[in-house]
Parts: sequence; C-alpha cells; structure tokens
Amino acid sequence: MRMRKKKHGAERIAACSELLIENIEVLKDGFGDVFAEERPVHMEIGCGKGNFACGMAAKYPDINFVMVHLDLGSDHQEALEVLGMADNLYGDTTWVPLETTLEVIKRYGSKKIMFGSDAPIDGVDTYHTNKFGEDSLYLDYWYKLPNLISKEDYENIMYKNAINVFNLGGIIYE
Repeated sequence: MRMRKKKHGAERIAACSELLIENIEVLKDGFGDVFAEERPVHMEIGCGKGNFACGMAAKYPDINFVMVHLDLGSDHQEALEVLGMADNLYGDTTWVPLETTLEVIKRYGSKKIMFGSDAPIDGVDTYHTNKFGEDSLYLDYWYKLPNLISKEDYENIMYKNAINVFNLGGIIYE
C-alpha cells in the first residue's frame, strides 16, 4: 500500500516505536502458522473516500482490503458508497460515529464493518474520554449498539468479522 506524509507522523511513530516491527521479513515465514489460510489483508489507514482501496479490491479479488476511518472528518457518505462496490472490501469503526456504522448495517449488513480504534491515541482512557475530557464515541459501541441491533450483528462487528477477514478462525476459540 502507499505511505502518505502526515503532519507530526514521524513523532507519532517514534512515540510507539517499541511496538513497530522494523523488518517485516522476519514474520514472512510465520504468517502461515498464524492465519488459517493464505489470503493477504491490506489496510488503507486514513482511507479518505475509499476510491484507492476500492480500485485495489477490484484489481485483486483474492486480497481483503480494510478501509480504516471511512473518510475521517466528513459525513462518511462517499466512503459508504464505495464500501459496497467490492465483496473483499471492508470498513472499520475507527473514529466513526455509531450512526455511520448503523448506516453500513442498513445498506450492506453487519459483515462489511468491524470494530477498530486508534487507542490509545487520546491516552489510556481513549475508550472513555477524548483528549478534551468529553465522552468517547466508542462508548456508544458498548452501551448503545447492543440495544439497536441483533446479538448476531453485534458479535459480527465486535469480533467475528475480524476473525473472518484476518483468517483467524484456526487460532481463536469462539
């Protein structure tokens, strides 16, 4: 995938450098043991409207693509349109309000989106409050969403879709 220059990106990466894998080649042989089947997953972080990920999903139908952020800072409508254009294209809930996730479910069903977050972007309490001390949007995923959709849909979003998209079924006990 491509790498964009982000303001303060180097500083942010340096702050979590102990979590980074400097040489991805050391994991190359180990992926077959981790994933249930050989099907790569590509993530487009900060996907914008999703046109790049959608084009790649169409070009490479044997690769799963995840659109992270679903056009952050917008009403997400253009990214939602794109999300339905390929079977191997998925969205995640990173900084996505609950209303957008409900719209994904309404349009495409609960198997097109999975829970994701930028934790701990706002510190150790990311899931509770943002850096301004306001309630985090993620609270809606724990306290509101289970009352608005079926148990099956909730489980799909919160963990089952990730198991399927990342092919973890062989190593995660349900």
